[in-house]
Amino acid sequence: MKPVSPDDMLAKVVGEKPLPRTELTKKLWAYVRKNGLQDAKKRTLINADENLKAVFNGKKQASMFEMTKLVSGHLKKLRAAVGGQSVALNSLPTPFPAAVGELNR
Repeated sequence: MKPVSPDDMLAKVVGEKPLPRTELTKKLWAYVRKNGLQDAKKRTLINADENLKAVFNGKKQASMFEMTKLVSGHLKKLRAAVGGQSVALNSLPTPFPAAVGELNR
């Protein structure tokens, strides 16, 4: 998976370093478990502390599924300068198809 970069609010929870979405989700769940934020009665709900409240757009609680949607709003696409233009890294062509094609010759 291509790396994503958390914004300042999400970085307080998962760190500032760009990472793949799968790793970001693992770190988010580690934070929830470490701080005991999963609701005791309804386990599908996450109770927000001050850091997560900022990520949850001020909400005190969010479902697991809603949390994924809310986190998406706090991700920045990585950009790089290519040929004097700024482009999203995930839009750059991958070298693998050409390499695979040459192997099949």
